[in-house]
Amino acid sequence: AVGQKLVLCLKVIACRDLEAMDISGSSDPYVRIQIGNTINEKTRTVSANLNPDFDEDFDVILDDMSMPLHISVWDVDLLSSDDLIGEVLIRLDELMDVNPDKLKGSFNQWFTIKRDHVASGDVQLGFSFKAPDNESLQTEKELGSTTIDVSRMIVGEEQIGWHRLTQGPEHYTVSVAVLQGASFMPVDGVTADPFVVFSVGKQTFKTVHVKQNCNPVWNDERYTFRV
Repeated sequence: AVGQKLVLCLKVIACRDLEAMDISGSSDPYVRIQIGNTINEKTRTVSANLNPDFDEDFDVILDDMSMPLHISVWDVDLLSSDDLIGEVLIRLDELMDVNPDKLKGSFNQWFTIKRDHVASGDVQLGFSFKAPDNESLQTEKELGSTTIDVSRMIVGEEQIGWHRLTQGPEHYTVSVAVLQGASFMPVDGVTADPFVVFSVGKQTFKTVHVKQNCNPVWNDERYTFRV
């Protein structure tokens, strides 16, 4: 139906070849799942393992398929803040190539995670979709609408007539590519860990962090707004 929400059934399956973050030569990884500013979930932690299996399921309600899915893998640090092993941004609409057939099936895929634009491992995710409250998925499209003046109708009298449908305004998308920044002011007197946040209406996107860099490069990260 028009404006129908989807539920993303996301399975965090496993990671492989993660970078060791501890002096012991291993990591204690967990996976964090973020969409916009509202969805923030994470898996359990697997201790001392660079190839952890998670096999955990999460149901996420999607208001907009163009909202990027932010997957990050972290190493638990008991003495300080957790360390980022790597992250990846996934555009679900681009992943499925706007192919509605994939909405009715499931598929798994490996994604390379990066930190400071350097590969630091892989994460395997499983995807499937369903409608909220177990309703069937719909692919209906509004053909048009019409306005009828009922003030001129006579109560109790049946009236039959033709009414022309008119189409509402088209929806357009605007794609934004984040390339790089230059000469950012250090926030601690030495350097900065910049990221970019931009929004149109209720749609908000955030790039990945670039650590310790006042001249960051985002390598053409792309986001699409529906307007």
